[in-house]
Amino acid sequence: MCISLLMPLSLQAKIGDHFQIIENGIRWQYTVIADGEVEVGFVDMGFYYESVYYVDSLIIPSEARGNKVTRIADSGFEKRPDFETVVLPEGLRTIGKRAFRNNSMLVNVIFPESLEVIEEEAFCGCNRLAEVNLKDHVTIIHESAFWGCYDLAVLHLSEDLQTIEMWAFAYCRNLKSLYLPKNVSYIHGLSLWACTGIESIEVDEENSYFDSRNNCNAIIKKDGEELVCGCSTTTIPLDVKRIGDSAFCVKGDTPILPEGLPNSVECIGPGAFVGCVFESLRISNHVKAIEDQAFEGCKVLGDCMIEEGGLKKIGNGAFLRAEIPGLTIPLSVEVIGERAFSQSAIQSVVIPSAVKTVSNHAFDDCRELKSLELMEGVETIGSGAFSSCTNLVFDNIKFPSTLRNIEKGAFSHCYFSYIRIPEGVVKIGSHAFEYGHVNDLEPSSVYLPAGIEEIGDSAFFATHSVHVTTANTNPPSIKETVFTCYHEGHDKLWTYRNGDLSVPKGCVELYKATYPWNQFKVIREMDPTGIEQQTISESPVVEKARYTVDGLRADGHTRGLNIVVMSDGSRRKVMVK
Repeated sequence: MCISLLMPLSLQAKIGDHFQIIENGIRWQYTVIADGEVEVGFVDMGFYYESVYYVDSLIIPSEARGNKVTRIADSGFEKRPDFETVVLPEGLRTIGKRAFRNNSMLVNVIFPESLEVIEEEAFCGCNRLAEVNLKDHVTIIHESAFWGCYDLAVLHLSEDLQTIEMWAFAYCRNLKSLYLPKNVSYIHGLSLWACTGIESIEVDEENSYFDSRNNCNAIIKKDGEELVCGCSTTTIPLDVKRIGDSAFCVKGDTPILPEGLPNSVECIGPGAFVGCVFESLRISNHVKAIEDQAFEGCKVLGDCMIEEGGLKKIGNGAFLRAEIPGLTIPLSVEVIGERAFSQSAIQSVVIPSAVKTVSNHAFDDCRELKSLELMEGVETIGSGAFSSCTNLVFDNIKFPSTLRNIEKGAFSHCYFSYIRIPEGVVKIGSHAFEYGHVNDLEPSSVYLPAGIEEIGDSAFFATHSVHVTTANTNPPSIKETVFTCYHEGHDKLWTYRNGDLSVPKGCVELYKATYPWNQFKVIREMDPTGIEQQTISESPVVEKARYTVDGLRADGHTRGLNIVVMSDGSRRKVMVK
């Protein structure tokens, strides 16, 4: 039985016109998209809805009212009735966006010879889809087309395929192999995101753009010596110079690259090893740049090191949330990006002298960080750079004389027993040491050098009582909230009225005349034996690790030049005869 709805047969259809037809108990929605062409979608089970709940095979019509069905409509069959097989008609050229998204019972799709384009998220979330066999006319697979097809184990790509976009096969965890046809000219590194089961990657020998030289189980650009896609069994060829964007986003539990990175590699691209596991990791001094998020979330089970002398740039989020025991930053580094080591397991940090600014949040929430040295040349500590480094002790921070600015929230939530702002600093940003005291019951000690020109709002917020010593003969202009802690039952000047202030000789009256400095309970002249004269005690510095000049870990004293890493993060060159 075939019943036409909404549009008389005698009317001439125009582009954009819609009509519905009930056929075989299914109400089909058609839209005219060109002269003699329509796209099709599913409405409901028509007059048979009450008695039909399950369709074993969905056979999509090839024509409607004399118009060829050339496209599956966007979301045309998204979250529709349970069917295991879909038969697409000959003449179909395009499968639209989200066309079959989240059809959880779909196991098999019969693709026609005429198909050319699979659009974004067409089969996204079809987690039981087991096989994709594309005929020879498909030229492009768009973004996320087969995202989350967990059971997909067999993939045959068409010979005419030219483009595979980002996340095309992301989370296809049962996919074991990928064969790249000869006409593919573009494949995004994220196209195989989280395909943890892939063990074999091969490129057709006639492909003009890519190869898988030396059976490396990877896709390599022929013209640029760049590795585009790899897997858990990849061996990086010795002539590869760049690891491409998101090249190894396999995100599995199996360690990759047992033979390591070859010395030919000069650049590690954005997201190259996101979520990867390594038995050990050695980055040679031939690598000049580690780009944004290159090792985000990675885990190194053994030794982890970057050789001295080559690396210039560590990009934004390069080691974000990474487990990198023992990693030290080479002294050749000039740029450390925002969130470069945020939430990582780094334990000791030396900021090289060429790094003028420690970027915003570069090391925030590094809860295993215990020692920090900023070498001479560093001028600015960026916003939140070391916030929430809860195991960092002020005694184990070495500041340079070149430091001028401590920006917003730089050391917030670090729980210092005292704070001594180094000489030369002219600006302390808002919230810089907010919640920076050990506990609420003990008073905090703060030393401010003579050159301080600006102290931001709430710079030392949440200090219940405080001993402040300032070497500045002119009271800096501050807001009353600089040392404030809003404590239930007390006013906002509670900290001042329970604290004391030491000032340079002859400046007591000046501070007593300046608000809010004059709110301190006690204002007195500086005691030469007070905090302003204290020297910071340091823990004994001992040898932590030793490397050869080639960057290899040495078990002991090795003849020749040795690079010795000390417990405070510093490095020494030692000649062993």
